[in-house]
Amino acid sequence: MRDILARTDPGDLYCFVARDGETLIGAVCFTRLRYVEDPRRVFLLSPMAVAPTQQRKGVGQRLIRHALAELSAAGSRPC
Repeated sequence: MRDILARTDPGDLYCFVARDGETLIGAVCFTRLRYVEDPRRVFLLSPMAVAPTQQRKGVGQRLIRHALAELSAAGSRPC
């Protein structure tokens, strides 16, 4: 993860976290994929993690929905 953060332009990386109070319970990152022949803004979802004690409670789903809404607001469209 540190390598991704160090090598990626800040405008090409969107990371979101879920917390329960001060406790980190989930995280998701979207990294932009660039193709010279294709001007679309395309993002790859990876990595995604939810704490084992919080899995199967909808945390990951809510986190991804929130992230997709933020990407959409920033001008990206679903493919």
